[in-house]
Amino acid sequence: MTSSVERSTSLLLRLPQEQGKMEELNQRVREEKLRELAHIGDVQAIKDIVAKEKVDINSHNSVNGMTALHWAATRGHNPVVSYLLSQGADKSTVSKEGHTPLQLASSDEVIKTLQRDNDARIDSKPQFHKPNLPIIPNYISNPLMFPVGGPVSSTMQPEKNHHQISSGPRRQAPGAFSVLEEQHNLSDLVLKIRIASRDPDFIEVELNRSSLTFSALVELCCRELELDPEKLQKIRKLPNTILRNDNDVKRLTDFQELELILKPSKFSPMPVNGHDTLKQQIPQSFCY
Repeated sequence: MTSSVERSTSLLLRLPQEQGKMEELNQRVREEKLRELAHIGDVQAIKDIVAKEKVDINSHNSVNGMTALHWAATRGHNPVVSYLLSQGADKSTVSKEGHTPLQLASSDEVIKTLQRDNDARIDSKPQFHKPNLPIIPNYISNPLMFPVGGPVSSTMQPEKNHHQISSGPRRQAPGAFSVLEEQHNLSDLVLKIRIASRDPDFIEVELNRSSLTFSALVELCCRELELDPEKLQKIRKLPNTILRNDNDVKRLTDFQELELILKPSKFSPMPVNGHDTLKQQIPQSFCY
């Protein structure tokens, strides 16, 4: 009874700490969402999150030190820059590389907005620095075509600039392969093979994807299983499909299980077909 009371008391004492940790985690999630929206340029969603949620508008990313204002300036979203400044965004804050939002600005319009109320001349454009990030956030490597609220208006489109950061991977021409597809095509096809009705265990073999032919498969299987090709009757793709030609081989997927079925020997009139239901020949004696 005492131990139960002690456990309950301990849980009650830790409850405020756990609630504090949860609130801190939620706060970081909201701040990262704000930076993501600033990168995308969705000014309406930013207004909603600032009005409804408890969020620090000047919060820095823990990895690169970028704020929402940094990202809005980098991407040339002047309406977002103007709104963040109206909400108290600090334009003198620096990233971990020591860059201010003004130094990362990618359009003349954003530069003018950030230099407003500054002593610096409007026409003295600062040198642009592409942020060298230790990691690439998902919303940069895979940017949305338009913000969550709808297509970007013409006023939100950043001016074209030779300093502007690329908005992400371009659409590939028809028939073009991505890097992942090329890596997949260059890798070997992993198959699991065994001889029917001998060893129940499979072994894994690799078939080069550049030579997905029936003859190459037969050669590989016979070599790995130390089998004479003349003794091979057929190859079964489990559970019940016979491979016959190159097209069948090209349809194989990684870790497909294959059985090699041997021709019947002169000592065994019954073909070795791999079915467990067929009984092996056993010498019989008759009683008279």
